[in-house]
Amino acid sequence: MAIGVLLTATPAAYIFARVKFRGRDILFWAIVATLALPVQMFYVPVYIIVDRMG
Repeated sequence: MAIGVLLTATPAAYIFARVKFRGRDILFWAIVATLALPVQMFYVPVYIIVDRMG
């Protein structure tokens, strides 16, 4: 799991730091906003979705 995070987060950080593209700031702040939320907030909605699937 940690290797997967490392392999995806490193190129993403490099792109955000070096490459200018349209929507970069919005995407960056969306990622920062989701990192600020605790993972426990997503347990109940995910449980409800899985429960409805059967």
